[in-house]
Order: sequence, then C-alpha cells, then structure tokens
Amino acid sequence: MPLTTMDIFDLHSTPNRAILDLRCLGIKDMPVIGHYTYLRAAQGLSTETHREHFEITYLTKGVQIYEANGQRSVLQGGDLHLTLPGESHSTAGQPEEKGEAYWFFLRSPKPAKGVFALTPAATAALVKILRQGRRQARATPALTAHIKEIFRLWPTAAEHPLDAAALKSRAELLWIEVAHSFSTEVAQNIAGPVGNAMELLKQDGNWDISITDLAKAAHLSEARFKVRFKAETGIPPGEYLIRRRLEKAKFWLRRSPHPIMRIAAELRFPTAQYFATVFKRYTGMRPQDYRDGKR
Repeated sequence: MPLTTMDIFDLHSTPNRAILDLRCLGIKDMPVIGHYTYLRAAQGLSTETHREHFEITYLTKGVQIYEANGQRSVLQGGDLHLTLPGESHSTAGQPEEKGEAYWFFLRSPKPAKGVFALTPAATAALVKILRQGRRQARATPALTAHIKEIFRLWPTAAEHPLDAAALKSRAELLWIEVAHSFSTEVAQNIAGPVGNAMELLKQDGNWDISITDLAKAAHLSEARFKVRFKAETGIPPGEYLIRRRLEKAKFWLRRSPHPIMRIAAELRFPTAQYFATVFKRYTGMRPQDYRDGKR
C-alpha cells in the first residue's frame, strides 16, 4: 500500500497553545490556524515539511529565529514569515521564545483552480505574490483583525451556519491581506524620537540604562515613549533592554572565561540566581548549559 503524501498537522492544544482544525467546518483551503502565548521559552520547533501548503508564522510579540530551506530569519513582533510548500523549516535548534505567535496554512491550488471563493485568476495572482521570493513582511492592522475575528467566531461556528460562513470569509480575507503585506514594502522606520533613544543602545555598555533615560533621549514622556517604541520595534522597551543584556551574556558565555556570577554583575542583574532565572525564561536553558554547548 503506497504511503500517503498528505500533510499532517499538529492539532495538540495546551493551556498556552490553541489550534483550530478548520476542516471541521469544511474549510479545506486553510485547514489549520494556531496560536501560542509563552511566558517562558518552550521547546523549539523540530524540522518539518508541508508539501502541499504554504505556511505563515505571524509573530506578534517577542523575538524568534526561524529557518526555512536553509535560510535563517530573525523575527520581531509584527513580522510575518513565509514557508513555501516542500520547504523544510524549524526554529534552527533554538527554543520557541517567550512571546506570542499565530501560524496558518494555505493549500497550494491545483492548476486552473481557485481557493476559497477566488477566481482562478485571483488565485494565480495570490500565489504569484507568495512565490516572489520574499521571506518576511510586516503585518497590517487588517491582518491582525481577521485573525482575532476567526478565533472569536470559532466557539459558535459549528452550531451557527452564519458564524461558520463569516469565519470562512475571514479566512479568505486573511490570505488576501497576507498577499497585500508581501506585495507592499513596509519599512521598519526606527528614526526620530525612538531613533534618538536607539543611539544610546548602540553603545556597548550602559547596562543599567533605564526606560526613563531612553524616554529623555527621545524627548517623550515615559508613557508615550513606551507606545512609540513598541510600535516601531515590535517589542516593549523593558523587554528590549532585557534581551540586549541577554545577547551580551550569550556572547560572554561563548567567548570569555568570566564566571557566571561576574557576567551577571557586569550586566547589572541583582543576583546570579535572578540572572539564571531570566536567562532560562528567554532561552529555555541555564547559563551553564549554554556555556557547555548544550544549546
């Protein structure tokens, strides 16, 4: 008996991870959509391949490394990542980091066939955009709205035909918005007030710099600065400062003989234990394990 070539999807939900099997509603063109919110790093995504489907990962919060077809990408909050049918992809041996993300699929259409209610011509235009070579794009507000509406409609869609029809319509609009995102160059413009603050962060040191210091450099109130900073970088400034120190910690753990206690002190963590706790929350491992090459 020949082996099946149909794609198999992970449908295992947990308290931090919800996966909707849209095929239950007869939506075969976008079979699955998932969402996770991790308060600490989780086990990384092992290498997998979906031969019949495009996949979008939409990172809404945090920073994450993805690798597809040997090409590594670093995503920040607000980024979309595209994997084409047949491409092997993973988190490149890295954990799924603290943050929030959605992922969803589009069945690759057969020649001269449409997806959803799109005409074959519209479907061909959509596929052409997805295959143009871009790996990353910035999500639009409309894209986020479509995703949230799909999750809102899901609990009642099986019992209410109109909710099911609305959900299917949102799935179609979601992929149209994906095409719009990948066909539009949206620059992540970190200039102006936030750019002024980022100049301080380019200096190697100042590990005890505060959000108050950055807001002053940006000539903004702290509240306004936090809003502007997250909008332009995809990460709250407090988390950005932590990640900046942890990246330096990784460098020192790999390249220097400094004791972990000294690294923690240099980076202005109050104790080595607190440093280890934060390091594990974001990387999924202890500093010593990282130094020993278990990453």
